[in-house]
Amino acid sequence: MMVGPEVEKSGLVRHCSRLFVTEANLETPRFSVILRKGYALGSLAVMTGSSRAPVFTVTWPDGEFGGMNLESSVLLGARETLKKIEDIAERAATYQKLVNAAYERSGAIHHATSLFGIDGVIDPVETRRWIVDGLRSAPESEPLRGGRRSFLDT
Repeated sequence: MMVGPEVEKSGLVRHCSRLFVTEANLETPRFSVILRKGYALGSLAVMTGSSRAPVFTVTWPDGEFGGMNLESSVLLGARETLKKIEDIAERAATYQKLVNAAYERSGAIHHATSLFGIDGVIDPVETRRWIVDGLRSAPESEPLRGGRRSFLDT
């Protein structure tokens, strides 16, 4: 999945949105366990369209979250500030300070879980228990009703 004017002319966004619409209409229990990183549409795609759609979404302690990878977000968000710094060593130090702050904000242990719809930070050893408990507690699927479409093309 890519975004931007050239890609949008090709209709890729519309084609990729089929994945999200289909996942939102799944009737099977869905769980998300984030092992490392969850960035932008890629993380939503593998979390069945939303971090809130599954029965639960948890992350291991070293999980990272953001709209894009952190180094790129710092380069884009602070490009004017960084461009004004003429000394290369000072610019690199400022960039590194901003990247470190971004990692601090995006970490699972701190407060990223509240911003990105994560239900909890778990010890990796607890992963199997979370999945088994999720399967046991998942509600029965509602049977398809007459006239209900199982797929709606975007």
